[in-house]
Amino acid sequence: MFRPLLAVFITGKLIACDTILPLLLEVHDRAPKTRIRVYCFDDDTYDCIKINRVLWEAIHSIGDLRRLGGGQKTLTGRIGRLFATAIEMLKLTATALLGRATFIHFRTLENWPFRILFIANRRRTFLVERNCWGYSPIVQAVDNLYEQRKTPVRAATAASALVCFSRDWPELEKSSAGKDVFVLPPTRASEKWLDYVSRDADAMISAELRNNGFPPDSRYFVIVLGYFGEFKFIDGGERMSGLLRDCLRVLAEQAPDIPVLLKPHAITQLDVLNRVMREANHPRAFVSYLHPAVLALRALAVLCNYYSSALGDARLVGAPTIEFTAYNADCLKVTGGGSMRPEHVDVFIQDDKAELRRVIDEIVKGTLRYEVLRFERGDTDRFLDRLAPIACGS
Repeated sequence: MFRPLLAVFITGKLIACDTILPLLLEVHDRAPKTRIRVYCFDDDTYDCIKINRVLWEAIHSIGDLRRLGGGQKTLTGRIGRLFATAIEMLKLTATALLGRATFIHFRTLENWPFRILFIANRRRTFLVERNCWGYSPIVQAVDNLYEQRKTPVRAATAASALVCFSRDWPELEKSSAGKDVFVLPPTRASEKWLDYVSRDADAMISAELRNNGFPPDSRYFVIVLGYFGEFKFIDGGERMSGLLRDCLRVLAEQAPDIPVLLKPHAITQLDVLNRVMREANHPRAFVSYLHPAVLALRALAVLCNYYSSALGDARLVGAPTIEFTAYNADCLKVTGGGSMRPEHVDVFIQDDKAELRRVIDEIVKGTLRYEVLRFERGDTDRFLDRLAPIACGS
């Protein structure tokens, strides 16, 4: 009989891939004969994973990545992709009906036609919280000010169990009746994941520095990027490009000999980034597509201009984190004058270049005080014990 299959359906955001991949590495350790297959639903997500060396190589070290549906512009291409999706769905359904499949999703199987996969596999389908850092009431309160992002109101039904990273996850109240619930620590804090990330990190970082004209053993600053458009919680509307420009100029003033690595997000507009880099004229700044967890390993500090989940990765490996931003008054009232995720931010600076200069000076001198995040395993082993026998087909 063919090997059992663990199929993971990720949404269009890379955060779901970052969340599930550390768990998949642990599943592979426990059930190495299981076929692990990750599905995404658009070409942009596939391409973003492909250019991220850590994610791409990690997935293919234990399984493979496939596109399912969508993404083609021509009629012929759309028909071909639709046919390929139908064939793949039939294979998944047949595998499930034979009792040889386990499905993990982030609400994808709530919707037709993919819901048919849950119907074929009711006892072996897991719904996972998308963000491994867990639900944040502060972030939700800020969102509620502007109704930018609403929590889904419909209870999830396409799951036999829920996997979450915070007991505050609204899905638990709506959807947990009659289902097993597993509360895990952030998956990116797992020893297996940190070992995997660090295994080839030094060689990757050294090559990145060497290719951009710097000594391969250099320390550096990292700035993780996001969207450069307007955010309603940012004072003055379209401030993001200006905040990045301020960061680059302060770093050039306070630490002119230290490289600055700029890590774009999938939503970062590269034309705007290139313009800001020209305007700031930092002689040692360059763009890197290495995974944030890799970049953080040798970073003097990791900066951002609005909260990024990459700050959590940095704090796990002992890199201090700085959020240099410009929240408006309503947002600051909700956050208490600090970050939306204060547990991941060592230094919060509200649009104060003088304070940023002082903090950068402390970092260069090695006098800044900061903490390293640590977590217990929570329900991780109980979840893997539940998952591994299913994945093995027992």
